[in-house]
Amino acid sequence: MGVLKIISFALLLIQEIHAGNDCPSQSCGDNPFVVRFPFWLEGQQLQNCGYPGFDLSCTSQKPQVVVLNLPHSGDFWVRNINYLMQEIQLYDPNGCLPRRLLSLNLSSSPFMAGYSKFHIPQLSTGLCEDSSGHHRLP
Repeated sequence: MGVLKIISFALLLIQEIHAGNDCPSQSCGDNPFVVRFPFWLEGQQLQNCGYPGFDLSCTSQKPQVVVLNLPHSGDFWVRNINYLMQEIQLYDPNGCLPRRLLSLNLSSSPFMAGYSKFHIPQLSTGLCEDSSGHHRLP
C-alpha cells in the first residue's frame, strides 16, 4: 500500500512539473519585464496560461510595447507589472492619460483603479495638447 502512495505522489509531481513548462514566462522583444501568470501574452502563450481578461499583446512597432486592452476604455501601454504588490502600471500611448482617466470604464474588466500613486508634480504635465497645439485640461 505504501508503494502505491509513493507511485501516485510521483505521478502527480511529474504532472505538475510538466504543466509548469507549458506556460513559461514571456516578454515582448527587449521589454525589461516578463509576463507570467495571471497574465498571458496573445500569440506567445496559451489562453489557459492566465486568467480571462488578463490577456496582453505586443505592439508590432520597434521597440515592442506590452498592451492591455480594456473593453470599454481601449488600449493602454503597460509600463510595469509588480506581481508581489498585484499592480499593473499603465500609460496612454497618445500621451494624455488624464483625458483617458476621465472616461475610464472598468465594468467589464477584472481590474480596479487605484490612484494612490497618481500625482502631477507640475501642472503642465497634466495638460494635453489639442489639435490647435494649445495645452488644456481634458
